[in-house]
Order: sequence, then structure tokens, then C-alpha cells
Amino acid sequence: MNCLPSFLPHYMLLLVTFSSWMTSGLNGEDDLTIGSKAPSIDVAHWVSNGNGKFPVVREFEKGKVYVIEFWATWCDPCIASMPHISQLQDEFAERGVQIISVSEEDLPTVEEFLKKNVSGRDETFGQLTNNYCLTADPDGSVQKAYMQAARQNGIPTAFIVGKDGRIDWIGHPVEMDQPLAAVVDDQWDREKFANQFKVRQEIDAGMQQAMSLLREGKFRESLNLMDTMIEKAPDGSDIDSQVKMIRFSILISTNDPRSTEAFHQMIDENKEDPGLLNQLAWGIVEMKVAGDQVNKPLADAARRAIDLAVLQSPNDGAILDTQAHLALMQGKMDEAIQIQTRAVENAKPEIKAELERFLQDLKALKAERSQEKVEQDDG
Repeated sequence: MNCLPSFLPHYMLLLVTFSSWMTSGLNGEDDLTIGSKAPSIDVAHWVSNGNGKFPVVREFEKGKVYVIEFWATWCDPCIASMPHISQLQDEFAERGVQIISVSEEDLPTVEEFLKKNVSGRDETFGQLTNNYCLTADPDGSVQKAYMQAARQNGIPTAFIVGKDGRIDWIGHPVEMDQPLAAVVDDQWDREKFANQFKVRQEIDAGMQQAMSLLREGKFRESLNLMDTMIEKAPDGSDIDSQVKMIRFSILISTNDPRSTEAFHQMIDENKEDPGLLNQLAWGIVEMKVAGDQVNKPLADAARRAIDLAVLQSPNDGAILDTQAHLALMQGKMDEAIQIQTRAVENAKPEIKAELERFLQDLKALKAERSQEKVEQDDG
């Protein structure tokens, strides 16, 4: 996995973590890529198999579609993807699709994790994942054959193996629905995706170089390289958005005055995505919490982002919580309390207690400030 140096501010860490799909460089001719023959797999421990529905796999059967997905018990995005993977397995089970999730952790670690309850659900992770093949492969042989061979170092990552036993798609499992359906329906354009994947690899390699320059303190060179990557990225694509997000985080990390302009541009380009708008705005809140300097234009831009998110998702407790934090940053105490009250009312069970604590903190802070004002007036 990618590790970032400690000098980077919190917002940089947040956004680069969000972009965990980055690879380590360009593939060579002998590397695993789109159209390559899928390597056989030798998984040590098959923990679940769809209640006996799926066989142990070493070689891929012609005419069937397989998904090889890599995960770990410590990987929050991997865990968050599990309900979606389980849903996909149910949807495609009768159409010859077998999903195999592989962790390179030891068996006791995986088994202990599966005993835990899924957040917000009345079931364990073992029950959630029992309809597909969850495995442990501590010698890392499958990870080496796929992840290392394809130069993928961010998880979760999924590989779709087509009906002819070749790699049809590589990417994040939450983006897998349409490609998987197309592969199953014999409608997948492998050559087209291979060309898109090559462009993405070139951009990934450029971003890795930009991060290396950033570690060396070469901020201007890093930004110039990111600008080049933006020119390469297809307009409106997911990678275009992600590259711009990394560039924005670099601007913030260097206190570049262009950061506010870049923030508004990202808001304009993603104004119909409340989840991403919330992430952008929450990054500014985290900067403040971490003690980083947040100027008024940047705070105002974050408030614009979260207000747009609330318009689209007015009953999302997490989004309302971000809006309340930003109202407080703007000095609007009463508004913050009003918003946070709504956030608590609409909070999901797993975050309700945390949001309630912030509401009580707001009320206590208001009372404290009121008392200080009384004492000042009396003085």
C-alpha cells in the first residue's frame, strides 16, 4: 500500500487515501493487463463457498465468469465494499459468475474478523459474505500473480476473468456492475477498455512521480506534472475527477492561493454528487480540527459545497453534521445547533452517538460563551 510522509497536512492524507486506486507505474510487456491470460490460483484456505454452491477453483472453466477480488480485514474500503459484492454474487450466481475474495492474512485473523457484527446490520461479516467465496491466502501467491503482476497496490481491487479465461477488467469493486454485466452478456469491448486502461496506467505513473516530487519538497514541479496528467485524462471521467482532487490537495498542502479557485471548480464539476461534495467539505473541517490554518475563502467554499450536498440529501445525518461543523467555523453558533439537531434526528445508528456528542458540545460551548459575555458586561 502507498505510505505518505508525515509532513503532509491532514487534508492531503484524506484525499490521497480516497485515491487509493493509484498503481506503482506503467506495465511492461510481460505484466498482467487487460487481455492477458488469467493466472491459475492456489488459495490456501476457502473460508466460505456460497454454502457449498461454488467449487474450489484452480483453473478457470471455459464459459464461466470469475471475479478475483483482493481485500484485508484492516482495509475500511474493502469492508465497505462487502455488501455490494454480496449483492452482485446474488444477482449473477445463476449466470455462471463466481466471486472469489482473497486476503493474504492468516486464517485465524480472517476468522476472527468474520465473527464481528456488520455496522448497522443484525448479522456478522461471516453471514454477510457466506454467499460468495471468501478466502485467506497467507503465502501471498495469488496476490503476487495478480496484484503485483498487474502493478496494483491499492485495495480493494477486482479482476474480472472472462469466459475465455482472459482478464477483461481491473478496477475498484464498486465500479464493477456495468463491466460485469457486459462481460456476462457478451457485450464487453475488451479492446476499448484496454486502451482506456493504458491511459489510466500512464496517468497513474505520472501521479506516482508527482507524489515523489512532493515528498522531496519540489512543489512546483509536482503541480506542473499534475497539470500534465489532467490534460491526458478524458474530460468528465472518474480519473479526471480524481487527478483534479489530488492536484487540489497539493495546492492546499502548499498554501497556494489557487486552492480556493480549484475548490470552486471541483464543486462545479461535481455539484450533483452529494457524497463527494461532503468529502470535500469534511476535509476542510478536518484541517481545522487538526490545527491547520483555514482561511475564510476556503471555509466559505466548503460551506458552498456542503450546502449543495444538503439540497440534494436533506435528510442525510452525516452530511448535516458536516454542515453544522462548517456553520460553527463561520461563527454561526445558533445555526450550527439547529443543523446538528436535525443531523442527530436523521443519523444512522452507527454514527448517532458521535453526532449527539457534538450537539452537546455545541450547547455547552454556547452556554460558556454566554456566561463569558455576562461576566464581561458585569465587569
